[in-house]
Amino acid sequence: MTIIQERSANWGSAGGKSFTACVNICTDRQNNIWLLTETNVYRYDRVKQQFSLLPTPNNEEPVVFTDIIEDKSGDYWLSTWRDGLYRYKIKEKSFRKFTEKDHIYANSATALINDPVDNAVWIGTFNTGAYRYGSAKR
Repeated sequence: MTIIQERSANWGSAGGKSFTACVNICTDRQNNIWLLTETNVYRYDRVKQQFSLLPTPNNEEPVVFTDIIEDKSGDYWLSTWRDGLYRYKIKEKSFRKFTEKDHIYANSATALINDPVDNAVWIGTFNTGAYRYGSAKR
């Protein structure tokens, strides 16, 4: 009989910022681990075994990040509770906030999924249903 001893570790901070409420833990296509909190987003570095802070557009104001996905282009989408939907363009290192002008009424976005078949992002919301952003295929 082989006995496997499990290890656990607890992280309380990264980049000088303490982890507040951990809202979600996600992975991307490269199997990076992302930790979403009520004010920050962190990526886990498997080599260094530590989290690094991702700069976010909320200027450290309380924003609950609820989900993160990576789209086909390698950009990241962040859903928030009461602060809408953001896309982080990797190449430009810039954020874009989606609003009603984009026909997305996702002030309280709760879930995201990448649909690589249709090259679209599906957005689940708390109070306005679901949206599909991307391909015009029907």
